[in-house]
This record gives sequence, structure tokens and C-alpha cells, in this order.
Amino acid sequence: VNDEIYYQQDFMELNNLSLCLNLQGSTKDESGTFNHGSATALTYEDEEEYYGKQAVFNGSSSFISVPDNNNLDLSGEFDIYVWAKWTSTTNGHILDKRGGSYPNGYAISVNKGTAGDVVFKMGGTTILSSSNGYNDGNKHLIRVSRNSDNLVTLYVDGVSKGTATITYNGTNSNALLIGKGDTHTVTTLFQGNVFQNNVFDATASYNVGSTGNYFNGSILRLRIYKGKILDNEVSTLIKDKVNPRTTLKFGGYITKIEISESLKKITAQSFGKILVETEVRGQNYSDKTPEFILNDLITNNT
Repeated sequence: VNDEIYYQQDFMELNNLSLCLNLQGSTKDESGTFNHGSATALTYEDEEEYYGKQAVFNGSSSFISVPDNNNLDLSGEFDIYVWAKWTSTTNGHILDKRGGSYPNGYAISVNKGTAGDVVFKMGGTTILSSSNGYNDGNKHLIRVSRNSDNLVTLYVDGVSKGTATITYNGTNSNALLIGKGDTHTVTTLFQGNVFQNNVFDATASYNVGSTGNYFNGSILRLRIYKGKILDNEVSTLIKDKVNPRTTLKFGGYITKIEISESLKKITAQSFGKILVETEVRGQNYSDKTPEFILNDLITNNT
């Protein structure tokens, strides 16, 4: 109705940010690295606590595909944050950058061993959460990080749920898939008298194509950092203070305001109408910052 602005205050570290999908009705990457995704059979619904939207994956055909980029190949230190919720009990991939020869790349999945568990796989190493039951329909923050000693830690809601030392680097040319697993090839070696093409073969090899499972649930936000691990203080802020919003009422829209902890810098992005063309009550605010506009409105109208 064009009578209110949603002021979104979100704690976000911007350095080394490779992918930021806020999933507010689109799959555009807001990290600045242009890793935009394309959606298939994806829907959105309101998420009451965040006063925003969440992407809904139907468990059979919904997914997002992000084209390959070097900054999505996780070598060295990295940090992944995903907010998700689900009630299903079937195995589904939240994200997957594998494919081709198996095993390679990395993936996060749920309900793999037991309903409600969380699993991270990189190369041939698997970290299975030490507890399960996360398929309770509540939002859960899944975090996976690797430090400079190659120690990979799987967190759920800020608590470590498993570790492993993984030196493998997930570098490949495959797309990053969100909401489904990639198709990979499993080579099985049969030894003995195998009847093949009317001939008994002592050693026969077969390639079996395997398609990863679709995720049945909702994903609220996704962030990937390459080359850095966020410190504990910032990680705690992300877990406890994600996306609080307040409402300011006057004409116009501001879609995103980011506040850096140290600089207190405010950035406004305007989709459609250019911000400098904002007009309120006949007053034209050409070339004025959001701070000036807010201060002027409060000073003159309170």
C-alpha cells in the first residue's frame, strides 16, 4: 500500500562473503559477487518471526541452481550458514556442489541416518550430527566451518555437533544446487563370473547414475564465506539477532539497510524508483542520504 518502510537490521560480515541468498521472493545473490541462482518449482511464503519470506521446497522438484564460480569452490578456510526448517523424515539435500566422479565436492543434507539429523560431507569424509530431532518444524541454524588447521566443525543452533580433519578441497566445475543433490556416478566393481554380452567376464565394471534427494522444507537464508571463519562474537550475533526489523511509516520503500558493526554504515538499495527521487509530502529529497531523510522527517513531523 506504499505507506510503510520495513527497516531490516541484519548482522552480516561482508568480508569474504561469496554468496548471500536472503530468498525474499527471488534467488538473487546479495553478496556483491553476482552468484545469482535460477529457481525451479520454488514457492515463497511469509515467515512470521522474521517479518519476511522463506523459500519453500516441495521435496520432489523444487531447487535452486547457482552456476559454478571459483569463490564457491571451498578451499582453505570457509564458513557456511543456512537457516532451515523441516518436518519430513526422508533424506534431502539442503545444498550440494558435487556431481561427476564420486566422491567430490561438498554437501549438507538432513535425515540421512536418522530422521532429524544433519550431515556434512566433503570429499569422502562425513560428519553426522551427534543428535537428531531437528525436523520439528522450527528454524535451525546449520553452520559448517573449517579453520586454518583443516578442522571442520558442524554446528546446529550454535552448538558443535561433530568435527573432522578434512584436507580435501572442494574444487570442481559443478553448479551449486540448493534443495537437491546432484547427479553423480558410482562405479561398482563386480569380480567373478559375470555374464555380460553373452560372455562370462572375470572382472566387470558398471556405472550407476545416482540422483540426490530433494529437500522437503523451507530455507530462510544462506551465506557462504570463502577464505575466512567468522569469530565467535559475530557468529553469536548472527544466531541470536538475525533479521530483527522495525517499521517506519512514511511513503516509499527501502529494501535493505546493512549496518556494519564497526563503521555504523547504512546502505540503502532501491528497486524500481531511484532513491534520490524520493518525495514525501511534496518535499523532494534529491541526492539526500537515508540518514538525512529520516532526520528531516522526524524533526519536522514529530
